[in-house]
Amino acid sequence: TILILLLRMLALGLSAWVMIDSQDFKEPKLDSQVVTKFLPALMSLMVDDQVRQLSTKLPPDEREAAITVIEHSGPLPDAVEAYIQDSTVASILAMYYTLHVARLKDRVGLLRILTVLANCKDDR
Repeated sequence: TILILLLRMLALGLSAWVMIDSQDFKEPKLDSQVVTKFLPALMSLMVDDQVRQLSTKLPPDEREAAITVIEHSGPLPDAVEAYIQDSTVASILAMYYTLHVARLKDRVGLLRILTVLANCKDDR
């Protein structure tokens, strides 16, 4: 599908200098767990940030009237932190998400993602 193609192209671009230096022009394998575990965890992080922003826009009485109060500013999902450390594709996606959160001026969301961004693969 298109998402897999885009992720494969990103992995190819990230390993381009290594291929040129080694003169071994083979497409790097895309870790399937980036698609099956990292992306869903990143999406849950995005949903948490959006729900938190929407709930701050509600009047205080409507926020308190909610049946269940969900904490949307807790720690990141474990898969996000684990794959940022192991995969260059995951670390680049996390960096792009960080730029997106910074553009939205979401201080809490930015602090959440910056805590693990320092542990990126290959010091990206």
